[in-house]
Amino acid sequence: MIARMVVGGVFFRLYLKHFGVSESTSRIFSIAYAFCGWISYYLWFNNFFEVISFFPLILLGIEKVLHREKPYVLVIGLFLLGISNYFFLITICFYGVGYALFRFFQLRKQHSRKENWIILGWGVGAFAIGLMLAAAILIPNFINAMQAPRAEDATYLINLREAWINQDWETFKDL
Repeated sequence: MIARMVVGGVFFRLYLKHFGVSESTSRIFSIAYAFCGWISYYLWFNNFFEVISFFPLILLGIEKVLHREKPYVLVIGLFLLGISNYFFLITICFYGVGYALFRFFQLRKQHSRKENWIILGWGVGAFAIGLMLAAAILIPNFINAMQAPRAEDATYLINLREAWINQDWETFKDL
């Protein structure tokens, strides 16, 4: 658990250094990030620590893409979060896209129209590659989990599908 907090603090320090924050200030805020109240509250549920560890790496990767650097950091951050905590991967992707769009519109006047399209392409590609790398591990695990005896009793998806297929669409034409 402590290692995850340290990793999160180190990645947050790298994120702050990317913005040109002084070394002493970035160290103070990295320690504050690593030992924030959210982590203290969730000490009993240590599955949330991967989010603290890899979220700054994803933000740093987005910043690197927006400054026309290679998207490796973003791909690696999404991959690490995907293989360590798939539950928060979708949430972080939504927040990441929101953050990327917010920062993109802040920085769009610094680049030409062609460069902006290139940046958008690199960003979409980096998100896609990171998710596909994580899916290479998550999909076989999902298939294995669905073959477990416990999952065989879950018939609600089959019932929803049958209800959707057998629905009387003629009643909706009058609306």
